[in-house]
Amino acid sequence: INSPSLDDVMNGCYSTSMNPNLEFNDSCKAIQRSAVNGSLNGNGAKGVIRPTTNAGNERVSGFDLAANYRVELADFGWDIGRVDLSVNGNIVTKHETQATPISTLRDCVGYYSVSCGEPKVKQRWNTRATWTMGDYSASLMWRHLSGVEVEPSNTKWFPDYAQIDSYDYFDLSGRWDITQTVRLTATINNLFDKSPPIVGSQIGTTSANNGNTFPQTYDAIGRYFTFGATLKF
Repeated sequence: INSPSLDDVMNGCYSTSMNPNLEFNDSCKAIQRSAVNGSLNGNGAKGVIRPTTNAGNERVSGFDLAANYRVELADFGWDIGRVDLSVNGNIVTKHETQATPISTLRDCVGYYSVSCGEPKVKQRWNTRATWTMGDYSASLMWRHLSGVEVEPSNTKWFPDYAQIDSYDYFDLSGRWDITQTVRLTATINNLFDKSPPIVGSQIGTTSANNGNTFPQTYDAIGRYFTFGATLKF
C-alpha cells in the first residue's frame, strides 16, 4: 500500500514519456487547481491529490549479519565477571519502489528525496559490549549509519542539504538486580548529544521530513535518559 509521489503525479500528466499524447488522464485529474486563477493553492484549490492505493510494489533485498562472542575475564586472571560482544549488521543492496504501475520504478538505496522519502541507508551496524558481574551489568552500544545523498534530479539543492555523511551514535546502559524480584535499569541514549542532519523543509514529504530533518532515521531530540524498575511477583 503506497501513495504516488508529487513527481509521479506531475510526470504522469505532463511528461510525454509517461503520457505521450498528453491526454487528460487520472494523473491530470489528481492535479486540482483553483478555478479562479489556476493555482495549486488558495481558495478552491485542492492541490495535488495523492490517494493511497495497493497498485504499487516495493522490493527490498540485502544481507543480515550477526556475530556474538563471550569472554570470561577469569580466564585472564581477573575475577571480575565477563564481557559479551555482539555485532549486528544490515546491508541493503536494492530498495525499489513503484507507487503505481505507470510510476517511475526507482531504486532508493543510498538516497533520500520527495519520492524516496526518508534516507534509505545502505548499511546499518549495531555493535554492543556488555560487562556483567553478579548482580550488575553495564553496556555500551555503537550505532552506525552509512552516508546518503539526495536522489539525482533536475532540482539544484543547497549543497549542504544535498548529502548526509555517515552517522555514529553511542548509547550507555546499566542494570542492577537488587534482589531476585527487583531490577533497576538506566540508559543514556545518544551519549555525546549528536545533532541530527539539517536538510531544509523541501526535500521529502512532511511524513518523512519533519523539522528540517528525518526523525525516523536520526535522533532528533539529542541526548536523553531513561530509568526503569522491574518487579517480579
